[in-house]
Amino acid sequence: MAAFGPLVILIGLGFSSFGASGPADDPSQVTADIPPGWEDATVQRRSPELLAVFKGPQESSFVLTRLRGLGLSNPAARKALLLDVLSGINRGTGLAFLPKRETKTVTYKNNVTAHCLHADLDGKPRMILAIVEYRGRHMLATLRSSVPDTMLPSILGTLQAASADESKGLSRSGDSADSQLGFSLPNGLWLRAVAPREKSDGIVAVVLGLDSVLSFKKIDEASSSAGDEAALVKYVLKSAPGVDPVSISTVKSLATPAGPGILYGWAKVKTARDSTQVASGFLPWGYWGYSLWASGPRARELMETAVARLKPGPAADEKLLAATPSIARKWSLRSKILMSLGSLAGAVFAVVVLLRFLGRRRSPYVTMDQGGPLP
Repeated sequence: MAAFGPLVILIGLGFSSFGASGPADDPSQVTADIPPGWEDATVQRRSPELLAVFKGPQESSFVLTRLRGLGLSNPAARKALLLDVLSGINRGTGLAFLPKRETKTVTYKNNVTAHCLHADLDGKPRMILAIVEYRGRHMLATLRSSVPDTMLPSILGTLQAASADESKGLSRSGDSADSQLGFSLPNGLWLRAVAPREKSDGIVAVVLGLDSVLSFKKIDEASSSAGDEAALVKYVLKSAPGVDPVSISTVKSLATPAGPGILYGWAKVKTARDSTQVASGFLPWGYWGYSLWASGPRARELMETAVARLKPGPAADEKLLAATPSIARKWSLRSKILMSLGSLAGAVFAVVVLLRFLGRRRSPYVTMDQGGPLP
């Protein structure tokens, strides 16, 4: 992809300011589906005028750039601009794309109109330049591919407007990646798109807000024992780097509008700067469950606020959810039993230590198997 960098720079900086500025609304908030096997390289863009940059196999690429021009309703002006762009690409890359004489205009089902100029390289179709009209704005699309006529509709046909937050993959409502969990979040909280790396780790939803982040990780086989899950919540907190063991809370339960409730706890993290929190939780869901993890200054509050708005997603089975063990009630009863057993075990242990201490003969210390020497 040696020519990819120069191609992006030429299009992003050389032709984005054509003519006068257009309407006041911001055209940069558009999204398009990335073709299978392609990579989204938009974050690597070198100019704010670049709206989308996709890399494909071999030397394939797609670049969508803002056009601030007027007067593009004239076919001759459009063709002149496209030929000028193609000449600049040839000069910048050292290649020899040859334009075809005719230009074509195509309108897709999403109301995107593309005025296209096709170009060949070594006698084969390899590039399409297009002035794109969408919602009264103009953009420049440049596609290099071994099958440009096939790839252009698969990208421009999915083009759609998005708000500034939606363009960043943020929304107030939506579903988890597995469609089991539904979210309707209040102001200040956002559902973020799950990154590919997160999906590979089993994460199905990420919520941002309150300067903190919360993730939901799917667990295929969940225990139905509230005591076991409560222990897991505490274990996760104890294992987290930097956690102050003294600050680990008791495990609490919290009901959700979806039906199943969560068990969760939180702790402080030792930092050189401002104090922050981590929170761990478990949400049973049918015959599986979700592990919840939040971090940030208000991690506990984020977890509580997010699950307080949780609802079944489109793939959730109401009967299955209704049969989910109510760990809130089970934990309430089991915790009392465990506390009673713990107190009894502690008393027995104390008696054993006392008897061994009083009965020592040779050593001034009594050493226990799981502890240090007792004075």
